[in-house]
Amino acid sequence: MHFWCLRMKQTLDNATQQDSPDFLSYCSGGGGDGGRGGGGGAGAGAGAGEDRWTCRYRATHGSPSTQPNFVILLMDDVGFGDITSFWNPQNLTASTPFVDYMAANGISTFIRASTLIPNLASARTGLTNVPFPTTQGGLPINETTFGETFSKAGYKTGVIGKWHLGQQGDFHPNSRGFDFYFGLPYSPGMGCADDVGFSVDDRVPCPKDWSEMPRCSAVSWYACQGEEGLNFPALPLLNGREIVEQPLNMTYLSLRYTHAAEIFITEREISTPFLLYVGLQHMLAPFYHMPAFTGMSARGDPYGDALLEMDWVIKTIVNVIAENGEAERTLIWVARGGGSSSKATVWEGGHRVPALAYWPGTIEGGRVSDEIVSMMDIFPTMASLAGVDMPGNRIHDGIDITNIVLNKPFSLQRRALFHPLNGYEKDDDNRKMGAVRVDQFKAVYVTGGLPECGGKVGPAVSHNPPLIFNVKEDPMESSPINPASSEYRFILMKVNQALVELELSLAEDNTSFVDYSLNPFVMPCCNPPNVVCRCH
Repeated sequence: MHFWCLRMKQTLDNATQQDSPDFLSYCSGGGGDGGRGGGGGAGAGAGAGEDRWTCRYRATHGSPSTQPNFVILLMDDVGFGDITSFWNPQNLTASTPFVDYMAANGISTFIRASTLIPNLASARTGLTNVPFPTTQGGLPINETTFGETFSKAGYKTGVIGKWHLGQQGDFHPNSRGFDFYFGLPYSPGMGCADDVGFSVDDRVPCPKDWSEMPRCSAVSWYACQGEEGLNFPALPLLNGREIVEQPLNMTYLSLRYTHAAEIFITEREISTPFLLYVGLQHMLAPFYHMPAFTGMSARGDPYGDALLEMDWVIKTIVNVIAENGEAERTLIWVARGGGSSSKATVWEGGHRVPALAYWPGTIEGGRVSDEIVSMMDIFPTMASLAGVDMPGNRIHDGIDITNIVLNKPFSLQRRALFHPLNGYEKDDDNRKMGAVRVDQFKAVYVTGGLPECGGKVGPAVSHNPPLIFNVKEDPMESSPINPASSEYRFILMKVNQALVELELSLAEDNTSFVDYSLNPFVMPCCNPPNVVCRCH
């Protein structure tokens, strides 16, 4: 039976069981004296103040865990102006009403991210993501993911959507501490689909047979694709390690992700806490959305409609948790990864990303924090809240921000965040730092050299001494501090000290290196050696 047909059958079977008179009597109240059928007996009945759904779930799955659940919802390439709650309160075309609701009932902030991945492992790998479907490597094996850390602590762990840290062998999420995986393992722009979506680029559907394969003079396979305007391989949908559809239907991918989240959350013993990471396809080009969202956003264009669908996905997953009676046991992070200019800009537009933490009954709502926090802080904060030890084989760049999240007294020491232009690996003689953030100041060493919105690439300009901005007072980075001022000299001294400390820590740390070499034989394909790769 097909995966989703089986899921629907299970849903109907469960509904039949749970709505039986015996079950309804058990969950109709009565406190500790009310057993099944309403009379004494062995059953405990619905406890005082316990909603019917919680009672239903407890009756079939056991008592809840005392450890919190965690959900990380990572938006892709969403601009901070796209969400009304962040820097855009007057934007009448914003299309994220539920994310706005979460921000109003949680704590919202801008977090600083130097990579696309929210610390699935230490930020010191030199790895932002695996760039191509044919990349042989992935997240180095000696790196410890939060999946491995929490799985060892008894959590059920899962990834839905974009993984982007390798899809072969030991690099697959099922080999990196995650019990559950369902999704497209990399970006939708790294392959073809039959539905081309909306993009500024001219895209064509996947070839249906050999007659539609490109014929060109280029020696390189990728160069040949470029000549013909094609993009291979066909995008795969993975359920665990199995390719269940290729090319996948991008138009309805969000619906399938919400179904997968429901399966992961509900089909487990409630006594087992869970950690779920969801890498959303939104808003990475090309844009897709289900027909039901066409023209429904205030913007009324494909971007706004896709943004509205993203908001619906987040709402649906949050509602599944609430309907499971686990809202007050679940900390939900919503953040944005990615950035403009091929994910390599050092400007705030690529690093100052919207984020919020939502935890009904625990996080005081309506708060906005201007503390300097980072994607890297999510891992140690979750570990602290769960009472789980961080891996001991590394120097960790993230810090525990529990007190910020829970609005308790805290004292952040001076903090430095680094934005390298490459992996900044300790044995790389060509490594170059793009920017360094110390407190509210940012030193910028390189500008330009990256594609603009129209595709034009200007020259890279090095700045020595660096441009320094007070990004708290000047977030647009329009007015650098005068290099002749005493303030500039004092800040530069602090920046140089931070760089020295970084070098010393790299020399002492258990750093690792990434294999970016390409091999077409590792390309996901459901029916090799046929390059068309079609199966449903």
